[in-house]
Amino acid sequence: MIWFILFPARILSRSAIFLIMALIACSSPAIAGDWTTYTSVGEINDIVPIGKDVWIATDGGVLKLSLTDSSYTKYTNLDGLASNKVLCIDADSSGNIWFGTQDGGLSQFIMGKGFVPAEHFIGYRINSLLAEDDSTLYVATNVGISLFRPDRDEVKETYRHLGGLPRNTEVLTVGIFDQQIFAGTVGGVAWAPLFQPGGQLTNLRDFGSWLSNTRVSTVYTMIQADSSVYIGTSKGLYRLEGENWIYERLSLPVYDLEVHEGDLVAVTSLGLYRRPISGQRGFYRDNRIPPTIRSAAVASDSTLWAGVAGVGLIGLKSHKIFELKVNSPAANSFMDLALDQRGVLWVASSLREEMPRGAYSFDGHTWKNYTWRDGLPRDYVVSVTVDSRNRVWFGTWGKGAGLLKEDGEWVVVNQYNSVLEWVDTPDYVVVNDFCEDRAGNIWMSNYRRGIAVIDDFPQGKGARYTHLDDGLPSDQGTVLAADSAGLIWFGTEDAGFCLFDDGGTPFRRDDDKVISFSTTSTDNRLTSNHINFITPDIDGSIWVATDAGVNRVQGRYDREKQEFTLDQWDIYLEGIAVNQVAVDSWGNRWFATEEGLFQLPVGGGTIKSYTRTNSGLVDNEVQSLAFDAKTGDLWIGTINGLSRFKLSSAPPLSWTKVYPNPVLLREGLEMKFSGLLNGSTVRIFTLAGELVDVLYANELGEATWEGVNTEGRPVSTGIYLYSTINRNEKRIIGKIALIRVIR
Repeated sequence: MIWFILFPARILSRSAIFLIMALIACSSPAIAGDWTTYTSVGEINDIVPIGKDVWIATDGGVLKLSLTDSSYTKYTNLDGLASNKVLCIDADSSGNIWFGTQDGGLSQFIMGKGFVPAEHFIGYRINSLLAEDDSTLYVATNVGISLFRPDRDEVKETYRHLGGLPRNTEVLTVGIFDQQIFAGTVGGVAWAPLFQPGGQLTNLRDFGSWLSNTRVSTVYTMIQADSSVYIGTSKGLYRLEGENWIYERLSLPVYDLEVHEGDLVAVTSLGLYRRPISGQRGFYRDNRIPPTIRSAAVASDSTLWAGVAGVGLIGLKSHKIFELKVNSPAANSFMDLALDQRGVLWVASSLREEMPRGAYSFDGHTWKNYTWRDGLPRDYVVSVTVDSRNRVWFGTWGKGAGLLKEDGEWVVVNQYNSVLEWVDTPDYVVVNDFCEDRAGNIWMSNYRRGIAVIDDFPQGKGARYTHLDDGLPSDQGTVLAADSAGLIWFGTEDAGFCLFDDGGTPFRRDDDKVISFSTTSTDNRLTSNHINFITPDIDGSIWVATDAGVNRVQGRYDREKQEFTLDQWDIYLEGIAVNQVAVDSWGNRWFATEEGLFQLPVGGGTIKSYTRTNSGLVDNEVQSLAFDAKTGDLWIGTINGLSRFKLSSAPPLSWTKVYPNPVLLREGLEMKFSGLLNGSTVRIFTLAGELVDVLYANELGEATWEGVNTEGRPVSTGIYLYSTINRNEKRIIGKIALIRVIR
């Protein structure tokens, strides 16, 4: 009987133990699939009240907050946004809403219709939008200001040289006050009249039409209040007086400006400051809003809306504070993924010393975020894995490993309570990957200190293996994997990878063997010595992902002779950085790359690519993968969000027969498999994924199992899994029951 069980995409390591990751027989899923996007909306870039709604631009799409019932709607790339990283918003006189994105170009939302493609400014960073009317939209980009004509769907002209500023200076904000256009840039401020004294339009493409000031430094925002034009800069607040910019006694970087309840409100690097527009009173700090505020806007009902980093959206009205809570991950970086035995998805957020946002989990309904305050050793979490006891391990860059037990207890594993060693300074310990061998030992890539192995935690036994003492190709490890034969595969960032045979005694050195593979060995077949990922396949081959392609290594290791015989070496996606590999229930291989997601169909064939332009993929920089065999979901982690690709939910069919099942095993009885390919293998596993026995089909497509392991010893009563290929060349797994009869 075929059954479904959730196997973690990684059981304590990137090895993901794809050995039984539900390679279930069935035809390949449809290409179209069903896509879902998950993003963080915690980083708010712009807030624009429009009518009875507040529109919010975030790094994870757009939120529309209804002021009528406080409900919100989220829009992402799957709804038609050009990109999920939305930097600015504005509305024209017809109520159509325009969105500027990081690199996806311009998007338009028409009330009653939704998003309409506006294929302009693709590849440009749109920092600010100003809709003068239905036919005029000023677009501030990383190369200047463009005049876009929505009625004609064309870019009429672009102003790249603004007075004394260098050509193509990035413009961060644009405004029009008293018939003058103002450009706030990374190098200062420029302004020009829209009309000449005679009434003719100013030629804004002529740099001589513009005045400029570079002493104010970077200009983030601008506003007109009480007939004066103010700019917020990296040096503070300035006001225009004639042709001079006058310093306004606020010496903090000012990111946004608004007028609220008669006050000029400044969003600064230290929080929200305000002062009356009229009068001589200076600025004072408004402590009602957290200091991590980054943007603000005032709605028609006088509510001040504040975008606060790490919090989200906060409203302030008549001394009342209220918060819009949107459940989402803490950040949009999904650098590593792991599924636990309950189907919960766990995420590591960091790339070495970048993006310290801790870890997050998703149970299908709710996101939870974890930081050092919850028990992590450090927020720089670079790896996450789940072991056979459903404990979650987190590798950090600098503070060792974190362990979350099933009862919710957090434990820190470091140089003081394990064999892990520090680098550079006594308190700096890097653990960037794990794996669990079939005996339950935990192996850790202790970056720049080789490999560490412990029997459990708290540690009873432990050992550490290095380049100098044990012949590892390098101590600068990146990944680990354990195969069903008990071999450890170790990848490095500078010297290729190796097969490590501990001789079945991980805490002794006298019977070990290291066999290395690099670009200067194995006939120079390895695509690069920088290894990003290693995992064994169910057929016994090893996938090795590098920064220049993915390698499939097929061979045989003789443990008695400690020799490896290479049978075949295949290379895919040569020249492309491949970050991870996953195998789905149909035997398709999936590759996470810097250029999108790739699929190698079962049995070979043309490799299919998925990108932002031809699919629902959230971003092309794919970092991590996890396949859920129970649901048929492929989880795809990127640098800018998470995608779920539902491949299929249809149950597979089996042409393989297993009888009797269950089997009452006594002398003279055995379990038979039929409907197999001649010479194919049947692998028997425990429910924990440990290899028990390997059978070979005869010319009739049959194989028998006498209830013993690979060493010929009888196994105990219990439930086991088998994996094989039937006569229709379909990969399947099934469940079998063995009852040992004792006389």
